[in-house]
Amino acid sequence: MRLGRTIAAGVLLLACGGCLTTSDTGASDAIDGGDTTDSKGDGSGPSPEVCNLQDDDLDGIIDEGCQTKPNLRADESWLDLGAVYLPGGLGPAPVKAFTLPMLNMGVVLVARDVGGGNSAYVWAESLTGPDGTKFLTPGAWDLSANRAWPSLGRATALIGMAPQVVPSAGVWKFSFTRSVQIPLKYSGSATPGWLYLGMIGRTALAGMEPLKLDIDVFVVGNTAGGAAKLSVSPQWKAIAGQVNAIWAPAKIQLGKVAFFDVSGDDGQKYLYVDDVSSAGSANEMAGLFEVLGKLRPTSTAVAVAVVSGIYDMGQPVALGLSHLAGVPGMAGARSSGLVISIDPQQWTKDQSALAGQSIAATVWGTTLAHELGHFMGLWHTDEFDGSLADPIDDTSSCTISASVLTPALCPQQAQNLMFWSPAAANLSKGQVTVTRRHPAAGL
Repeated sequence: MRLGRTIAAGVLLLACGGCLTTSDTGASDAIDGGDTTDSKGDGSGPSPEVCNLQDDDLDGIIDEGCQTKPNLRADESWLDLGAVYLPGGLGPAPVKAFTLPMLNMGVVLVARDVGGGNSAYVWAESLTGPDGTKFLTPGAWDLSANRAWPSLGRATALIGMAPQVVPSAGVWKFSFTRSVQIPLKYSGSATPGWLYLGMIGRTALAGMEPLKLDIDVFVVGNTAGGAAKLSVSPQWKAIAGQVNAIWAPAKIQLGKVAFFDVSGDDGQKYLYVDDVSSAGSANEMAGLFEVLGKLRPTSTAVAVAVVSGIYDMGQPVALGLSHLAGVPGMAGARSSGLVISIDPQQWTKDQSALAGQSIAATVWGTTLAHELGHFMGLWHTDEFDGSLADPIDDTSSCTISASVLTPALCPQQAQNLMFWSPAAANLSKGQVTVTRRHPAAGL
């Protein structure tokens, strides 16, 4: 039972109740690299910023205020870092700097193509802390302490994807880049173009305050009988109860839960989402989240789409898919939520199951809890083929050599919620630390 295939979609975000600032020290030089396309260059001096991909007010930030601000809770804030030009070819991506003044705050960096669409992959290429430590190294993302996954059109990066990456006060530097080819091993060849950058953050935590995770549940087509039936069903009660039980050690619980139908032509079109790994318009995940964004354009909750099947090239691939380090409140973006699949035949069978034989909690509840883990920044402890493990020190990796790491081959590792196909739903202390940093979980 494969739960956790992750698809990241990113946007660069920085924030903390207005406490984040761009760095004055060399920020514009690092970004601009002497290129005159981002300033007027006519000697006329500063003027009001307009959306023309030029630094009209000469403050070192290009087109700040030109991208759509995400929907924010009272404990969140947004820092617009404007646009950056990628010249293409070999070489490091342009670096952006910002000042983080507080400890233990949740921060997600975000980048997206200025032109929109899903024609190129975007990814975070570097992340350097105030003391000069490189937490994300170009060309070695799979070995870095902090990681970021390539995503079509948008990308995100959570600062603190491992406990040793502390979002400490001071000047942080990062870079995002883009390519028409997926850059799994080498991050040095960019496709020319512009990216919008930004940051979202949550107020710093004093300790282990209880956190809430609001979700909007979008029931696609006639899956699970529709939103009204699902919301009052014993199965949903079991699903929500399982999620809360799994995340209780992190003191993260479901908050407000709202239900909505995706009906009509959209309900039929996205009942089974397909081509979820494809580029461009063939990928139905992008279209589905655009529909969800129109239904709830001002929501600050995590979007949870409930469909009848998740496919790639016509083949079923997963019970759930999530953006890795997602950002609620970005209406219409795949980074704003996740998808879980409820097979119609299994649902019908479960409704008539004898006491103690329902799979709602163990299958669908665990799936939702697992995908929420991805959304809050957790990788698989082991990928299905053993090619990757997470960067968290207290989650053990399976050392068995096999084409597929099954729970039978890796019984200890499979006890963790974030094993690629978990047999249980435990969380480590390191995983708790990472997820509590993510701004999706609010005060």
